[in-house]
Amino acid sequence: MGDLTDDEIAVNLAYQDGAQNTGWI
Repeated sequence: MGDLTDDEIAVNLAYQDGAQNTGWI
């Protein structure tokens, strides 16, 4: 896997937070 850009990291963190908030995780 390549290095993530700051934007990609931010999107991934936001997705994880959203998944937790909706009970997916």
